[in-house]
Formats: sequence, structure tokens, C-alpha cells
Amino acid sequence: EISHHGHDVAVIFVGSVLSYLTKNQIYAAAKHRVVNNWCTSCTGIDSNIDTSVAARMAVTLFVRPHANALMKPLPSPYLQIGESKKNPPTFRVWNARVAKNYMKKKSMMKCNRRDA
Repeated sequence: EISHHGHDVAVIFVGSVLSYLTKNQIYAAAKHRVVNNWCTSCTGIDSNIDTSVAARMAVTLFVRPHANALMKPLPSPYLQIGESKKNPPTFRVWNARVAKNYMKKKSMMKCNRRDA
């Protein structure tokens, strides 16, 4: 739940890269979803306006590391990290693994919908 809202507030959703780099201890990746469930008392929209055609605004900026960047934890006193004997993956390797897992889950969801 967001405690403040309005024109002077920016909400920043963190993605899986920053979540991975902070070992999910500082930032957790946001679930990507769109909900078109307008609340007139929350948005300040006049109750006489047809909210089914109300505008939704979002500004998106995707930032990715270089393909050969090492995906090692960011230095921070807030992270609880032990020594690892494994070398950190490059962004290219990590991204391929994440994409493969995503496609596997997506395929499983499609199969489950057919069975229902």
C-alpha cells in the first residue's frame, strides 16, 4: 500500500536485475501487471465521468547492464552475504537463465488453462 499519492509523488518499481544484485534483501522485483480498477474516491475523478474510458498514464524506463557485466552483489552494509566459491554470472548468462525459466512457467500456465 502506498502511503502518499498525487502529482508530486513518483512510484518506482524495481525489476529483477536490481533485486538479484541486492540478493532480494533490499529490493524485491515488482510483479508486472496492469489493473484497470478505477476508484473515483482514490483518483479524484468526478463521479459523473465514465471511468471505463479514463486515461492511465505511465512512464517506463528500462535500464540494463552491459551483456558482459558481472552480476555480483552491490556493496552495501545492509546485505548479508557470505563468501561464494562460484564466479558471478555475466548479465548475458543470467538473462538467458531468467528468460528460460520465464518461458517454462509460461508454457506450464498455458497447459494448465487447457486442462481446466
